[in-house]
Amino acid sequence: MKSVFWVVFVIAGFAVGLLAWTPRREEAAAPPDKGALASETIKKEEPTPEKKPAAHQEKSVSDWVKQLKDTDSPVRKDAAKALAALGPQADSAVPALIESLSDPDKGVVQEVAIALSRVGALAIPALTEALKSKNENVFGGAVIALGRIGPPAIPSLTEMLRDKNTSTSTAAALALSNIRPAGVLALSTLLKDQDMVVRITAATTLAQLTPPPKEAVPGLVDALNSEGNVPRLAIQALVRIGPPALPELAKALRNPDPNVSTPAASALLGIGEPAIPVLIPALEDRTTCSLAAAVLLKINAKRAVFPLIKALRNPDKEVRLMACVALSSIGPAAKAAIPSLLEAAKDHDKDIREYATMALDKIAPGTKDSAQTQVAKASAPGQKTGPVPTAQADPHGYKSEEDERDKALIIKLENALHKGYQYETLASELTAEGTYYYEWLKENSHLAHTKKFADYARNLKEVNRRMENNNLAIRELDRDIEITVSKIKSKDKLSDLIYRLRTGQVRGVPAGSRIAQEF
Repeated sequence: MKSVFWVVFVIAGFAVGLLAWTPRREEAAAPPDKGALASETIKKEEPTPEKKPAAHQEKSVSDWVKQLKDTDSPVRKDAAKALAALGPQADSAVPALIESLSDPDKGVVQEVAIALSRVGALAIPALTEALKSKNENVFGGAVIALGRIGPPAIPSLTEMLRDKNTSTSTAAALALSNIRPAGVLALSTLLKDQDMVVRITAATTLAQLTPPPKEAVPGLVDALNSEGNVPRLAIQALVRIGPPALPELAKALRNPDPNVSTPAASALLGIGEPAIPVLIPALEDRTTCSLAAAVLLKINAKRAVFPLIKALRNPDKEVRLMACVALSSIGPAAKAAIPSLLEAAKDHDKDIREYATMALDKIAPGTKDSAQTQVAKASAPGQKTGPVPTAQADPHGYKSEEDERDKALIIKLENALHKGYQYETLASELTAEGTYYYEWLKENSHLAHTKKFADYARNLKEVNRRMENNNLAIRELDRDIEITVSKIKSKDKLSDLIYRLRTGQVRGVPAGSRIAQEF
């Protein structure tokens, strides 16, 4: 019973606890103060290069430096453009250019930042020092210039990130984030730095970066088991990144350390519907089933029903137990699971029987007594044991009933899907059986005169006949689904059908595959 209480605890506890971890994907984080100021101060787009006028070629660097202090704004802007055109040859103008970052005209500041970036590595020391300035234009221009210089600036910026002054370290992190992808990768590496302040600064920058830093996903996932506020910031960043983060999060969900798997589940919950394909396979693994179920139920309980029905047939007790508990928590919306729960109610394990019966009582009160009676009859002395009679689930019990006109069509479709389960099982059994007979006959042709050979040949012929009948039934189901779908007007009901087809509720149905591809 210890495992029973553990599964119930995980399903209930994490369903509530994950909400505290998880940011909404739609919520855009406010950018860092310095980032906002920098983006307002400097435009990142570089003006189209122009050919240098003849007058430009006649002036020296010192002449252009003097012109940077002219009272006329267009003249100062023209001087900055001329120094940008000189590139590294204008290295002697770096101090004057740094001073000009405080120019009141943002257009001038933009051109000065471009000129400093064109000087290149020679300007990095002065630019990193400019990050300490309290003047918005100065540190904003320095951030943009360093970002444009690129990878050569990364070592200096990484060192600046350790500055005790929060404003300086934040500006350095912002400059790093402008160097894509190398600077972003450097920030993700700093998520494991020994200094907590450095880790938080890097995590905050990555969490607020636009566009979301896909290249930082491995580092962000690795930071999920960090201390302090870093895991929460990493989750925030991963949620903003969305589907590109799913493969790494799927690996983290399987980690036996709850300090890794729980934040990963929180990130998956924040990502929402796109995470469902990752969560469904996790229901079949005893190490991940409880967390996956808790997240899946929060995202979309209706889409969890059929994967949980499949989990009821898993050979692992922990997985079956989780499925019973999860279906019980869904309640009446899980009526499609009644036949499978009736089967589980006569499981050889007492815990499974008990929780399957409890789930039946939650989903459809009264079915519990029916299940107990059927199990008692099946196990009574002198009675032949066999499958419990299948109760017909209310095919639209989990759907909204606002559209009365489509009820009959939905029932027809549900029945077709139910037949699809039977056909799928039969096809699998026939294929295995026919393969066995065929291989035996092929390998034992020297025994063609024996009775066993004749019996096997006859059995194979019967299997082929049954297989052909099964194929006809599948084609009939195929037409049934096509006709029904053509009559359904509600997109919600159609998308529900598509989900079942995609997730294997009806496998091997050509029409189903076509519908799924066209949706």
